[in-house]
Amino acid sequence: MQRGGSSTRTESMKIELAPNYRNWMLLLLPTTLGVGTAALWLISLGWPLSVDEEGLTLRDHRRVGWGSIRKIGVSRCYLDGHVSQIRIHHETGVANIRIDRLQDGQDVARIILAMFEHVNRLRRAQRRRQERPYGGEPGADRASRTAAAARSFLAETECAPAQVDTWTRELAMLRRTLTAYPEKISDSVKFASEGI
Repeated sequence: MQRGGSSTRTESMKIELAPNYRNWMLLLLPTTLGVGTAALWLISLGWPLSVDEEGLTLRDHRRVGWGSIRKIGVSRCYLDGHVSQIRIHHETGVANIRIDRLQDGQDVARIILAMFEHVNRLRRAQRRRQERPYGGEPGADRASRTAAAARSFLAETECAPAQVDTWTRELAMLRRTLTAYPEKISDSVKFASEGI
């Protein structure tokens, strides 16, 4: 992919529909004269087709960047706590995704939630940095306000190196996973053993 004269390559993980969902689509084709298959296909258009470091590509080929996602709602199963559905609220609408309808859906949900949390941490840190220079005492000069902002930032981020290190490891594991599975996740046991 070319951007601004320099070439950068973003690895993406292709997300496929679960085999049982595809089987239902095939089964409904002759019995409903294609109407049931078309309905299932239309339902799946709002689900992710691929995920990468920049965002999601939905099955209708709309691009949803991590920065455009405002919140994610998660529904869990009461019996074992696994994620059953996620609702991604983004700038252009809401994507309701049934996780059990996606192949390796629990892994996909974990990646989406981890990337969303990472982007939120970056947003909060950026907001704090933008607010600090203006938060000084009235009448204080610029140098003392800057020094106070620096002390405040260092006090708040005293334990931040561990958090930064954790997110650096998470992103490195995500890059390794996306590189290892450029087309799709085919071995969920290997995926789970990589620690994501």
